Amino acid sequence: MTPTFCSQCGQSLKDHPLARFCPHCGQVLASTAKKAVRHGSDSDVLSHLQNGKFIQAVKLYREQTGVDLKTAKQEVEDLAREYQIQVPSSGRGCIIVAAILVALIGLLAALLIQTTGP
Repeated sequence: MTPTFCSQCGQSLKDHPLARFCPHCGQVLASTAKKAVRHGSDSDVLSHLQNGKFIQAVKLYREQTGVDLKTAKQEVEDLAREYQIQVPSSGRGCIIVAAILVALIGLLAALLIQTTGP
């Protein structure tokens, strides 16, 4: 749905239903930007997603819509979910596994020191 007022300057957008930017202040109109990509340039963004190039998909989405990085990331993730495409995880799992390994190595070292004695 196209907004009827700009969230930045409050001016009416009634006469500009397809605008991607507010004609008064230049604010990106996220819902129309999303609609433009969803109906026009999906194929390029989707192509990047299908080839495992999430970052390139986000960059392209930002170029096409002018939205900020956080919004672009969310929109591309939504698009991937809509088309049932796996996106990379945040990487927190690797950190957790590394922490567990360090803890286990420390525990083993402590056990070895105790059993061998000084």
